[in-house]
Amino acid sequence: MPHFDAIAKDEACWEAEQEQQNIAECKRKFSSSGGEVTQPRKGKEAKVIDEAKKKLRENAIQKNSRWMYDVGIPFNAVNYDILGPAIEAIGQYGSGMKPPSYYEVRVKYLENELEHTNNVLKSWKD
Repeated sequence: MPHFDAIAKDEACWEAEQEQQNIAECKRKFSSSGGEVTQPRKGKEAKVIDEAKKKLRENAIQKNSRWMYDVGIPFNAVNYDILGPAIEAIGQYGSGMKPPSYYEVRVKYLENELEHTNNVLKSWKD
């Protein structure tokens, strides 16, 4: 059974999280006239935000890669088209998402996929 390292957050990770909060705050800024989003800033602040996003991405990819190595997922799995939407869905959920349970993956969502596959096959037959 795979293990998940309980790795303490280091200073770089904490800084990346702070920058992620800054990015979210920047996205929420509204002008006083009708709630239009303000123009993105240029220069040093944009560079800091870009660097923060780069650190966040590297951290996420590193942790995902470590998980893949630990459980033996083949490297070419990253070429599957379905990976992008899966990562996007996790990102939309945001911080604090718990991984699925064994039961959820083995029973609940497998049944959902079977139903989805049968519906696709049925639509091809019709």
